Amino acid sequence: MNYENKMMGYIIDGECLFQKSDCELENLFNSMVKPGIKKDLLLNVFWFTTIADEEVRDYQELYPDKAELIDNSFVMLTPSPLISNKSCELYRAHCIELLERQVNGEDL
Repeated sequence: MNYENKMMGYIIDGECLFQKSDCELENLFNSMVKPGIKKDLLLNVFWFTTIADEEVRDYQELYPDKAELIDNSFVMLTPSPLISNKSCELYRAHCIELLERQVNGEDL
């Protein structure tokens, strides 16, 4: 898999920092957030969901015979509180590990 084209973001002091290519998405997101909503929490959910979706699609391409099993794995990729404030890169590695276990029939 080519990880150079993947979106990478980092959560630093409650701020999510993105590559320039992601600025348009961030601006769109910011325009939709209402006052009083914890923006950093919503950004984490938004970006982590995007990462999980990307990895599920990548694994479906790698293992077309297990596409349905992989698609059903999306729910298990929900970030836990322990990882939800970490880098997007770490979360992506977490998703990859869980998907590898799933396609190999290992315990999660």
